[in-house]
Amino acid sequence: MTRFRSHKAVQEYLANRGRITLLFSGVVVTVSILLFFYVWQFTRMVEIQIGIRDVRKARSRLNLALEAMEVERAKLTAIARIDKLARTQLNMVPPSRENIQYLTENGMVVAPEEGSPKEVSTAATLEADLRRARERQSAAQPPPVDPLNESQIHDAIYRY
Repeated sequence: MTRFRSHKAVQEYLANRGRITLLFSGVVVTVSILLFFYVWQFTRMVEIQIGIRDVRKARSRLNLALEAMEVERAKLTAIARIDKLARTQLNMVPPSRENIQYLTENGMVVAPEEGSPKEVSTAATLEADLRRARERQSAAQPPPVDPLNESQIHDAIYRY
């Protein structure tokens, strides 16, 4: 048994024993709470990172599917393919000169002119006409130039 120097020291120790126990318990509870919140925060951070990874994977899968659908759409809407289907499966023929009507700029229908084409153009001619129309449109309206500032460039880099 430990001997105390005086009876007074024993009495102080016994009186403060409850305070010391309470103080020690408080420190243990506080450290436990802090540790719990640290572990909880770390767990949430890992869950969020996993969620971000899953969203990125889903986005790349959707981008691949979108590209595949755009390729399929381009194949299905090709003028040569439509022309071939119209002639073979639907038995369509080009209209005669009498059945062709032209629209003026204000929307009125006029009779065919002498210099107008006698038949509907082939797919290659239609594609060439479409290219020329697009060239005229792009020449008439230059695309607007909207320079990016530094923060927009930074945002774009970190989005991808």
